[in-house]
Amino acid sequence: MSRRFLASSGLLAALLAVVLLAAGPVAGQAPCPEGENARVTERVTRVSADTLQYEVTFDDPATWTKPWTAMIPIKRSQDKVFEFACHEGNAGLHGILAGARAQEKAAEEAAKKSSRQTSATS
Repeated sequence: MSRRFLASSGLLAALLAVVLLAAGPVAGQAPCPEGENARVTERVTRVSADTLQYEVTFDDPATWTKPWTAMIPIKRSQDKVFEFACHEGNAGLHGILAGARAQEKAAEEAAKKSSRQTSATS
């Protein structure tokens, strides 16, 4: 991991780079560099006061003829930020969601029953 600071238009811009070397294949995920010399480089750069630039470069001579890069600008937001987590192979997730749906259904049925009882006594 490297970190470098650049002066840009009076703003302090930061670059964070993470390099994964020969991580090996990740089943079922694409792109999936598989070569012994595979390299995935992720960079997050602050390009302005309100914008981060996320770049990921895939370099694997065994998979592609040349490295390629994807870039996504990320704008500052006042909205709430929620964690994104991968749940592949999370066997417990099915039970967690099924339990939550059962609780929602029970609450809905209780509300309907209460509404019917209130209507019957009126």
